[in-house]
Amino acid sequence: MTSQRKSAANRINAGSSTGPRSAAGKKRVSGNAVKHRLTTSILLDPDFTDQVELLATQISRDCNLPLAKARLIAEQHHNGLRAKAAKATMINLYRRKRFAKKLSASYNGDLIEGLRKLQRYDDRAWTRKTKLIRGLASHC
Repeated sequence: MTSQRKSAANRINAGSSTGPRSAAGKKRVSGNAVKHRLTTSILLDPDFTDQVELLATQISRDCNLPLAKARLIAEQHHNGLRAKAAKATMINLYRRKRFAKKLSASYNGDLIEGLRKLQRYDDRAWTRKTKLIRGLASHC
């Protein structure tokens, strides 16, 4: 059981970590979730809609699943592809800048940090897809 002292410390810490409070800070972070379009539904991305439907149809047919369940697997598969494409774009931009020798001293660290953030989306999609497949494994 948590002590009263620790609970009080947790409340104080939680109160100081609620995100940006100033208008400038809120504006700066407001676009974080959609910066790479990785948090938007894959079905709203016209680049992937047809591919998701095609894969969902194949999964549905091959595994004898309802199309809605197969679509969930296909969406997560393409979410992972989208994250991988964003990472490849970031790496290619880095290579072009390195070749042109237009890099600041901190750019390597920025690249690594950006790739780490994008990897979260890839990992999340893989985990969700794996859980869906495990839950439906008895159908195939």
